[in-house]
Amino acid sequence: MPITEATIRQTKYYPELLPDARYVSIGAGSEVSPPLLELRRFSPRFVSLTDIAVERNPSVYVRVNADNIRRELNTNPMYYLEPNEWEVPATDYLRYNLYNKSTSPVDPFGTTFGLWVYEPTVAHKLRHNKQLSQEEAEIADRLGIRNTVEKGLLPLPLGYMIEREYQVLFKETLTRVVDFDVYDQYFVVETIVPASQNEFIVLTSIASDAGIPDSDIRISIDRDENTDYVSDLSAYPMSVERDLRCFIPALKEIKIKLKASSLGGYITGHRIRYTIWHCALTNLIRVRFGLASRDEVPGDLWDKVKGGVL
Repeated sequence: MPITEATIRQTKYYPELLPDARYVSIGAGSEVSPPLLELRRFSPRFVSLTDIAVERNPSVYVRVNADNIRRELNTNPMYYLEPNEWEVPATDYLRYNLYNKSTSPVDPFGTTFGLWVYEPTVAHKLRHNKQLSQEEAEIADRLGIRNTVEKGLLPLPLGYMIEREYQVLFKETLTRVVDFDVYDQYFVVETIVPASQNEFIVLTSIASDAGIPDSDIRISIDRDENTDYVSDLSAYPMSVERDLRCFIPALKEIKIKLKASSLGGYITGHRIRYTIWHCALTNLIRVRFGLASRDEVPGDLWDKVKGGVL
């Protein structure tokens, strides 16, 4: 299923990178309907579209609308199903879709992309000219955040923030080769859990054989109590030769699930791969995830995390 405002409301361990993988039919002179991604009313969260990958077709165009940004680009010069360099933030409106300018339908056409979702820090709000609450304004004054934002030193890029904040205990890339015993319903490939109560895990990438269109192989991900948190990723535009990037933290478990249509015939030897980080559940992360109040952590840690200066 597509990423919607309901999906955004389920995010909680910020920042999160939600993946999507689709194969679609595009009518002659038409856009994909409904759009691949269209988000409104996701405040107070911020989002950012990234890692757009497409098949090549001289008649198919990528269309992106993000707040006041509008882009329409031909897919033919783009990397073939490899992430193109996109990092398009939005605070009010975000749309990604494909448009077929030819007089013939295009079917099927594959694309993958990612959506960062995060709770804005004081620094993010100042950079995007968003109103601060009274508490946020006090944090900004106390920590001198306005001057630092004006100097261009804040807010920190999400990738750099993750590098600074996440104490990675170890990383592992897990592989499975699956023979399908059931069809037209999901089954669990693997459940991954933290090693202790002082750890959490993060799913950072997934890769899969594509299969044939008739098999319609799908991947879903459960996170803690959220069943099908990321659901119905199409394997068709995926490959074991490249990773589909994601960033999905979990305190209890991650479940990887597969489904295929019986129309594609018996499937054996299906390859799937995913990478997991095992991380320390530090006080900083507890504040970032909303698991600790100001009184439960030492010093000015809470203010610094909310301010975006760590």
